[in-house]
Amino acid sequence: MSLLTFCQDIARDAGTNVPATLVGNTDLTAIRLLTAAKNAGQFLFRKHNWSALIREHEITTAASTASYALPAGYHNYINDTAWDRSTYWQMRGSMSPHQWQILKSGLVQAAGLRKRFRVKWDTDNNARRVFIEPTPSSVETLVIEFVSQYWCSSSGGTPQTAWAADGDLPLLDPWLFECETKWRFLKSEGQPYAEEKLEAMDTLNLQIAQDAPADTLIMGDGSEEFDPFEGGVNIPDSGYGM
Repeated sequence: MSLLTFCQDIARDAGTNVPATLVGNTDLTAIRLLTAAKNAGQFLFRKHNWSALIREHEITTAASTASYALPAGYHNYINDTAWDRSTYWQMRGSMSPHQWQILKSGLVQAAGLRKRFRVKWDTDNNARRVFIEPTPSSVETLVIEFVSQYWCSSSGGTPQTAWAADGDLPLLDPWLFECETKWRFLKSEGQPYAEEKLEAMDTLNLQIAQDAPADTLIMGDGSEEFDPFEGGVNIPDSGYGM
């Protein structure tokens, strides 16, 4: 469902004139619909680490190089996804400013087999970058996962951070986009919107709950061996405590 399609559906439901175009249209209804759709997109992609927006980024290190560029569209790092594939060790981070200064400025630096990293602003490059500690001394392969801020795309599939044409497509569920856009549009029109906002909240919570499978819960005292690839320990189907 394209931007124009779901916005036209909203206009019909609201009883307003239905614009033939949105982007570049100076009609007030078209402007309000486009603004509501833009605000909906900016809100939704920040609300959750959506599986549709999760990307993997590979870093190839170079000797004596401490910082590396983040990928295009990077918004935020996903915890516990940074790995050193050259040594098969998980990296520690992203370090807090406090932890980083202990590593970089302390008289006695913490030793360890694992690399540490921090995502922070690099004043030399005027951008956020990944800083590795200790500074790599050879070519190695590191990987992180992150949430992309490209929440929509062109009709041809080019990722975007904002609507640019009427045929653009949302990368999240179209019905969720329609619900979030609708109450915002009604509000801008001065119409009642409480019911529509509640529906959008319910839809959002349901989409978040269904976005990815939940983790396995281990029903035990923690002493049982757990295989992350095979799943949890054996729990009987009935007769608990017997």
